[in-house]
Amino acid sequence: MKYVWVIILCTIAWSCTPKPACYKESTKNKVIRWGTFYGQANRCEAHEMRSTAEVFEYSKTDLSDIKEIGQADVERYCNTINSVEKNLLRTQTYSTPGDTLLFIEYQNRDSGLQMRFSWNYTHVNDGNKYCLIALDSLNSLLSTVK
Repeated sequence: MKYVWVIILCTIAWSCTPKPACYKESTKNKVIRWGTFYGQANRCEAHEMRSTAEVFEYSKTDLSDIKEIGQADVERYCNTINSVEKNLLRTQTYSTPGDTLLFIEYQNRDSGLQMRFSWNYTHVNDGNKYCLIALDSLNSLLSTVK
């Protein structure tokens, strides 16, 4: 009987987690990852954000060490996601060589959309300017994680 109550309480707690106004069932599998990749060491300093504004951090490229750090402000989340999507779609794809790269991955398993942008952090040009705007939006949202 104790287990039934635990399951009920967990279900209630999960349903009370605030979801962003822009959350939709059709995009519930949307994931954005961003950070810095260090090629020689094959590691990264990165974050992952899901469609419910939950934010995670990881340093292994296989995500085996991913851990939740909290939830971003749900009101700012929608503005950030709109900005990121708009700026990434303007670029569509971008990749430059280098050992240390900034990156953004955008994927929605529901629609089959997957994009990856990576660029050398020492170069700023017309090709990566929208990626930098998207990256700045994501990094500023990190300050709202609770």
